[in-house]
Amino acid sequence: MLFILGGALGAEITNYIVARKLEFLYQRVDRFHTELLQTHKFDQLMALCEEIEEEPERGRFKAKVLDAALGSWIGVNETQLQTPLERTNR
Repeated sequence: MLFILGGALGAEITNYIVARKLEFLYQRVDRFHTELLQTHKFDQLMALCEEIEEEPERGRFKAKVLDAALGSWIGVNETQLQTPLERTNR
């Protein structure tokens, strides 16, 4: 009887550990998939920039795309990196 109880307890502990590991791996795959979709969207926006005919407008659009990407990926955008004087001159 003691062996059965010990075996059942060992099986439950193993099941719990495996379930926790699978949950972690599912979250990791989900995060990877989200990042992959973001890079595809970024690539599409940068390709769209090349279709803008006017060079100054193309540069502004690229800067906005890069600023948005930095803001979402790193948590920093261009306006946070500028001094107050640089912000007023824009």
